Amino acid sequence: MTYNRYCSTCHSLEGKGTDDNAPSLVNNPLVMVDDPTPLFRVIAHGAETPTTRGSVSFKMPAYGGMLSDNEMRDVINYVRKTWGEGNGEVSHEDLAGIKKASH
Repeated sequence: MTYNRYCSTCHSLEGKGTDDNAPSLVNNPLVMVDDPTPLFRVIAHGAETPTTRGSVSFKMPAYGGMLSDNEMRDVINYVRKTWGEGNGEVSHEDLAGIKKASH
C-alpha cells in the first residue's frame, strides 16, 4: 500500500502523527474537507507550518515527483476514506482536473 510505504513513517499507521514531526491526520481539516485539492497540494508540493509560541513547525516533503498518478490517488483516497468522514473517492478524471488547476 502506498500510504504505508511513503506516509506511515511520519504519520503512523493509525494516522496519529507525532508530536514533533508530523501532524495527525485524524480530525485534520485538510482531510475532513470535501474538496481533495488542498490534500493533493500538500502531498504533491509539500508544506511547512509556521512556528508559533507553543507549537511546533511541521515540514512535509513534496511527493509529486515521486508518486505516479495512481499512487497519488491511492494515498488521497486511503487518507480520505480512513480519516475523512467518508469523503468521496477521487477518480482519475478528478485527479487530472486537480493537477491542471494546481499548476
